[in-house]
Amino acid sequence: MYRFNIFILLSMVAATINTPFADPPEPPTGKHWEPVASLTDEFNGTTIDANKWYDYHPYWSGRVPSQFKKGNAFIQDGKLLLRNTSRIDNMNQVSDPYNDVWVDAAAVVSKQKNSQVGWYYETSMKASDCAMSSSFWFRVGKFSEIDVIEHIGRATKPGVDKSYEYSCNTHVYGNQSGPSVGKTYTMSTRGRDEFHIYGLWWKSPTDLRFYHNDEEVMQVTPSVPFNEKLHMIWDTEALIPNWVGLATIESLKDNNRNTMYVDWVRTWRLEDGTDIVNQTPVSEKAGYLNVALHKHSGVFEITANSAVNGQVTIVKANGVVVSSFALEAGKPVKWNPESPGMYLVYLKADKIQETRKVHICK
Repeated sequence: MYRFNIFILLSMVAATINTPFADPPEPPTGKHWEPVASLTDEFNGTTIDANKWYDYHPYWSGRVPSQFKKGNAFIQDGKLLLRNTSRIDNMNQVSDPYNDVWVDAAAVVSKQKNSQVGWYYETSMKASDCAMSSSFWFRVGKFSEIDVIEHIGRATKPGVDKSYEYSCNTHVYGNQSGPSVGKTYTMSTRGRDEFHIYGLWWKSPTDLRFYHNDEEVMQVTPSVPFNEKLHMIWDTEALIPNWVGLATIESLKDNNRNTMYVDWVRTWRLEDGTDIVNQTPVSEKAGYLNVALHKHSGVFEITANSAVNGQVTIVKANGVVVSSFALEAGKPVKWNPESPGMYLVYLKADKIQETRKVHICK
């Protein structure tokens, strides 16, 4: 028997069905995953959602020789972009290129400090093609920092290549002390060449699990228990130029190279759950698409509300299309999922596009 939850994604712009999205890890017995709306975003609007995000870093100016610039983070074509730019045209314009600020970087920070122990976080991102970090991390508490991914798309220091490297780290500061603890995983493709899904299950204060494209690849125990709430952050930095070299002015002036892309972010929390046989029939409605589960048969019925005729496509978490069919208004179509997991149910009709994310648990 299956448990399930439905995550509604409404959009007036074209939804993409060819980009896979990750499944959260298998939940503990008696639990299921529920989405956290305040830390979830498909970035399908025209501007950064000011209710959820700062389009700059309100607590830090950045790492020299770079500095965060408001306006270098923005929404374009259904993605969050973080762009690096140069203030100069020639290195002769700065006295000390390692310590004088001449690079404008970007940051996006959650307005709520509610990232916490037990939750699962995942983001789909593509690194910039320059010697600037493309990072997804958590900080701004009293002592703890979790770097899910700090990636350098193209190092300029001779002999250094980190383009396949997925580096995670934990740092302690402030009112506690302890050494940094991190690990490194080698990806099969470069971070700058395509979108990768990076995940963190903050499983306990002493157990951090890191995921790449839906697979657990690293586990870290921080030097002190991480048990405080933090902000979620994406940013770009001149990440210790002595390690990777300075970004070139040419790369910073090339918009095909200087930009980090974030396709989406999704956050999940664990909730108590019971087998569906002990529940009443469940139906979640919003707009035009209705996905209902009947407890006795375990079969879903998909219905278009109102006077809507359209095409439904169902996609698994790995991006494989499992079903596609026409849907007439008021005429339900039965769907029996072949296995537990994450599915995207996508309705397209005249001037209407609506998507449901269905998570089916064992």
